[in-house]
Amino acid sequence: MVDHDIDAVGRETAEIFGSAEGWTSDYITQALLDEYLEDAIDDDSGVTEGGTTGLYYYGNHPLWVRDLSQPGFVGRLYFSNGSPNRPNDPCGNRFRRRVWFHHSPVGNPYQNCGRFWGFQFINS
Repeated sequence: MVDHDIDAVGRETAEIFGSAEGWTSDYITQALLDEYLEDAIDDDSGVTEGGTTGLYYYGNHPLWVRDLSQPGFVGRLYFSNGSPNRPNDPCGNRFRRRVWFHHSPVGNPYQNCGRFWGFQFINS
């Protein structure tokens, strides 16, 4: 069973991103988690039988949910980015995404398009 308790999600997200320069957990709320669980669109582009090969995603307000229910995966990363017609473009409108990861995600601080600030997530 996946734990969607906001305290557990906050702890796990902080374990992953806490050391990133400029990251703060101020945005982690039950309301955001509920929105992600309800509205996030699955991105299965990284799911293949042979595993995932170094795909990059861009976004902000990440939430990490540890989930071992799918063989070969350790969890799902929820984040906001891009727009429906350019889903991996950090310059688009806010768009919620959900991506399965084989290993804990690596998130590098990223800035583009002037005001956008978030992470480049590496799924490998």
